[in-house]
Amino acid sequence: MEKKSIFIFTKGSREKRDRSPGFGDDRQARLIGRGPMPEVPVLRQLLIFAVLCGSWSLLSCASQSSQVPATKPIDPASLAPPTGRLPSDVKPIGYTLELTIMPKEQRFTGRTQIAVELASPRELIWLHGKDLHVTSLRALIGKEVINGTYHQVNQDGVAALRFERPVPAGQSVIELAYDAAFDKQLHGLYRVESDSEAYAFTQFEAIAARGAFPSFDEPCWKTPFDVWLTVPADDVAVSNTQVVGQEIAGDKKRVHFARTKPLPTYLVAFAVGPLDVVAAQPLAASDLRAQPVPLRGLAHGFAKMATGNGLEPLRAKASRRLFDACMAEPFYVAGTGRACTELMEVAPGRIFAKTGAEGVFCAAIPEQGIAIAVKCDDGHSRASEAMVAAALSRFFAKDDPIRASLAAMATAQMHNWNGIHVGDIRATAALTA
Repeated sequence: MEKKSIFIFTKGSREKRDRSPGFGDDRQARLIGRGPMPEVPVLRQLLIFAVLCGSWSLLSCASQSSQVPATKPIDPASLAPPTGRLPSDVKPIGYTLELTIMPKEQRFTGRTQIAVELASPRELIWLHGKDLHVTSLRALIGKEVINGTYHQVNQDGVAALRFERPVPAGQSVIELAYDAAFDKQLHGLYRVESDSEAYAFTQFEAIAARGAFPSFDEPCWKTPFDVWLTVPADDVAVSNTQVVGQEIAGDKKRVHFARTKPLPTYLVAFAVGPLDVVAAQPLAASDLRAQPVPLRGLAHGFAKMATGNGLEPLRAKASRRLFDACMAEPFYVAGTGRACTELMEVAPGRIFAKTGAEGVFCAAIPEQGIAIAVKCDDGHSRASEAMVAAALSRFFAKDDPIRASLAAMATAQMHNWNGIHVGDIRATAALTA
């Protein structure tokens, strides 16, 4: 029998073997269910073999594809939460905060609307919310509403917002309704009680705003804020800006504040309670300061310096060193016969005080997180010393020796050049009552 040379193809190799004319041809015929193939030139036989193998592969793949289930899309819920900064493709551009704050209760409620801009459609959005009980979540795109669910994923307050369908790229509003407990420490939105009165204050630095309202709680995002507070009708509510509207309904009132300039979340602030608010004139602009300085700003800054609360770790450490040095050696703060030194000696380690120019006097009680700033209208220090002593005495109602010493400092005799008693400087009842 005459022999012919044919090629046998195997995976990863090709070799030439001598076979009888019918062996390779019969095997190919069996694969496609036909009789023996006639002899053909070797090159033509190779082409036919390649085409047949390709056809068989296509038929085999088509048969298998009907049996393998389609690949499921990636579940956004399986994505790992960010361990550092939030993704930058969701950008906050404005907030509307509506909070109901009743300082005598244990919890507060809120509704937050965050205007955002998405670089691409997203079913999953990450933001911050710590220990918030969210009762409603939706995305508003014009008249379209997309509902979603909220889940805090770690103790740092990173939260996942998962929507029924993707929120489209462009601008939209994320709206969340929630309630939460007042914080038990002096940060976030916390409450304090004094002489049977209850107050609520905020301290959001550096990342505590997330405990009061859902937000993109990172200092890189600076946006305007519209703030509405519903509070007891007899309480005072203050925030970063002036009041522009107020509605009273029964035993509650709803206070609207002017929109802020772009701020990071940690600079948002509000306070609620039976506060004494004095509309004092700010320190006027001068050659050294281009803008007037409000007394409230001085008090806030003095409290931060005395307590370290709200300061970055390095500055807090420096403030602590300064405070400890002043309290250890109050004489070197001002010297002999000066009110600053005498006030700190009345309550060692508990009062930090310093006078300034233009009849300004600041003092802090670090253990209570309180600071005050006063200014005598005539710019004289002798009246401002009496005022600050009287104001401080009110915060030591349960410490009779300190209260009595401060009350004594709130009254001073005036003598002429001949040493004759000609009058007294006394704090008014508004400060001492």
